[in-house]
Amino acid sequence: MANKNPSPSTRFKKGDTKLQSLGGQKAKAVNAFAKTFKEAAIKALDEVKNNKDGAQVVARELIVGSLIKESLKGNVRAAELLMKVAGEAPVDKHEVTGADGQDLFANRSDAELKGMLNDIMQKLGKC
Repeated sequence: MANKNPSPSTRFKKGDTKLQSLGGQKAKAVNAFAKTFKEAAIKALDEVKNNKDGAQVVARELIVGSLIKESLKGNVRAAELLMKVAGEAPVDKHEVTGADGQDLFANRSDAELKGMLNDIMQKLGKC
C-alpha cells in the first residue's frame, strides 16, 4: 500500500529528472530484452539441425514433427497446439436460439426488450 504522507526527503522534486531517467533506462532495458529474446527464438527456430537419420532439417520442422508424433500417440494438448499453429483450432461459439431456431430477440423493439429485462430482474429479486 502506498504511503499517503511521504517525507519531504523522498518526494519527487520538480525539475529532478534523475528518477525519470532511471525509469526510462529500465523501460529501455526491458524492451531490449523482449526484442532480443524474440530475435533469439526466431534465430533458433531457423537453425539447421541434424535429425536422427543425419539429414539436415530446420528446427521448426523438428518441432512440428514431434508435435505430430505426440498427437498421433493421443496427446490431446499436442494436437490442440498443432491445430492452433496451423490456424485450424476449433473456435468456441455459443449461439442462443429459441425453440424454432430463430434468434430470441429478433424483431423486438427496445421497449419490449426493456420490459423483458424488468420482468427478469423482478423474478430474480423474489428469489
